[in-house]
Amino acid sequence: IEIKSRTPRTADTAIDETAAEELLKQLKQADLKRNVVFQSFNIISLQRVMEAAKKEEYAALDLTFLYLTSSEAEVDSSDLEQYRDQGISGICINRNLATPSIIQNAKAYGLKVGVWTVDDTTLAYRLAEIDHVDYVISNKKVFK
Repeated sequence: IEIKSRTPRTADTAIDETAAEELLKQLKQADLKRNVVFQSFNIISLQRVMEAAKKEEYAALDLTFLYLTSSEAEVDSSDLEQYRDQGISGICINRNLATPSIIQNAKAYGLKVGVWTVDDTTLAYRLAEIDHVDYVISNKKVFK
């Protein structure tokens, strides 16, 4: 589930606490308990859903939170450490940033790594099998 936002780190464009709670209510009502991935370019939106998910009524939900970024400045070691410490599950980076060193560094901090947008089957397989990314986001079916 991608939470859309115009800017990455501003509260005024993030979803509010009520919307975060509503997302979780709908997941629970739909009985989607496993492997639900939230992603957003707005880290505050992710934090609000993460905070709402702490309620006991959502304890059965299996949630992953990925911070989307296309900025190399947001994937240095201090940022990765901060994401981990905030409870962010991982980063999801533009395919042009998906170098082995960035992927390995994120994994060294215990973060999952996703790459977007990968519509090329060969690249998707390389990222998954050789570079060991956890998620490949595509506009079409790239894995058979």
